Amino acid sequence: RRAVDRVLDVVPSSDALGVLVFDAAPTAVVGLGEPRDAPVLTRKLLAISPGGPTRVTPALAGALQMLREGHAIDGAPTRIVLVSDGRTTAEDAAAARALAQRAGVEISTVAVGDEADRTLLQQLAEATGGRAWFPGAPGDLPQLVARAAAQSTGGAVVEESFTPRVERHPMLAGFEGAPWPRLQG
Repeated sequence: RRAVDRVLDVVPSSDALGVLVFDAAPTAVVGLGEPRDAPVLTRKLLAISPGGPTRVTPALAGALQMLREGHAIDGAPTRIVLVSDGRTTAEDAAAARALAQRAGVEISTVAVGDEADRTLLQQLAEATGGRAWFPGAPGDLPQLVARAAAQSTGGAVVEESFTPRVERHPMLAGFEGAPWPRLQG
């Protein structure tokens, strides 16, 4: 829900935007090109309770159908931003990979949860020229979704606060375990 709010902040109102939610089947929350009324969208999202099995292929097919019906694929740059744990059946994963490869639309993925199927999400992004994002903490999710959406609008800059994640490196000797401040950039 916060991620969609961030997307509304960074994607220009002149760009078409659609929002689908899914578990076993997708449901359109906002159709492509419908007016963006943030309070209405927030109310609709709050009425949804997560649960049920995840099936990625119907969600991707629904997003592609939304793009086609909105005539978004012809001419204008398009992107699907899939926010999911990607945990699905082997059959659905195989079908999602096949659909992604023939879709003709860039798919960027943002993983949800520590047990996300990183391999599937990475494969879907790589097969389409998209990018896979793996938040380090749940609080990073809104910023990463906004960044993924902003890139489809021509590379708009997303300013956000973040905490650096330090990897072991000789240049950082002595800093292991040190608290890092939140930065803006």
